[in-house]
Amino acid sequence: MTVDSEDQTPPADRVKRTALLTKVDIYRDDHVVGTARVRNLSPCGLGGVCDVQLQPDEEVSVEITGVGRVPGRIAWVKDKTFGLRFAEDIDLAALKMPPPVLVKKPDRFTFEQRYQPIANYRRPALH
Repeated sequence: MTVDSEDQTPPADRVKRTALLTKVDIYRDDHVVGTARVRNLSPCGLGGVCDVQLQPDEEVSVEITGVGRVPGRIAWVKDKTFGLRFAEDIDLAALKMPPPVLVKKPDRFTFEQRYQPIANYRRPALH
């Protein structure tokens, strides 16, 4: 894939990516070598950030929740970011994300008495 250097627009045949923030395990020879933060995902690959040294054309696999272990080849590496091209396209509909955690906002905040504002500002000797 090449990008036109003047306007930085990707080619028309580029597969649509889904913006996603999740973590995946990276495997080499069936051993976990690290985790990566996935930044975007498409049926044919993913882009992510990883602290593990990866090399272009290196064969690895990733464990994606809901999809399972997906083998692929590192397409490019720049510093800690990388692109992974899957050996076979995956079904994004099978992707299972954990349910969102809903936080209930309290109706009113309560504080310990020692942190409450004082009601009487008068000096004690002037009652």
